[in-house]
Amino acid sequence: SSGINAEYGVDIFPGSPVVDLTVRDPGVSVTVDEGVPRYCDHVVSALPAHVLAKCIKSHEPALSESLSEIEFVDVALVTLEYDTILDVKAFGCLLPSYENPQVLGVIFDSVIFPHHNGTSPTRLTVMVG
Repeated sequence: SSGINAEYGVDIFPGSPVVDLTVRDPGVSVTVDEGVPRYCDHVVSALPAHVLAKCIKSHEPALSESLSEIEFVDVALVTLEYDTILDVKAFGCLLPSYENPQVLGVIFDSVIFPHHNGTSPTRLTVMVG
């Protein structure tokens, strides 16, 4: 469990693969790799849809099938710094797929977080997928 447990009454199990998730009345039963179910009031899943689909397949087959149909795409974030000033006042932009299908969008970090600029006046985060 993480240190957040004591302060907020939340259990976090990083690095513990979920092998089963069952909706109960009330709550949810979550079984991680060691095989011991944990009973929860609520569950927030950060699993990719295709992984969550496997966890609920025996209990929620229709939902599992729908989740399995969601296409999974890896996204990488690349941070760039430039010595020139970006003369734009915006959060960022999304790029249409006909421009460059590998670049999804750009966040103008130096505009939205100017207090983090340091020595480079322009910082960008590029989403590539």
